[in-house]
Amino acid sequence: MHADEPRHRKNWQPLRDLRLAGRLAVAAIDRDRPIVAHLIVTRRCNLACGYCFEYDKVSAPVPLAALKQRIDH
Repeated sequence: MHADEPRHRKNWQPLRDLRLAGRLAVAAIDRDRPIVAHLIVTRRCNLACGYCFEYDKVSAPVPLAALKQRIDH
């Protein structure tokens, strides 16, 4: 916290942290939704990073139906 910030702003941080912890706990128990989803919708990329394995000029985007099936699995 900076010296020029209002003092009351600092007082809300524990409440925000508690609220976030509660939301994460509910999300961890709820089996109807993922906590995190990482979907690769295309392998196309116009970059050539030496460390990346996603570089591909010819692959088509993943169909929407396939993406929905993967996330609902």
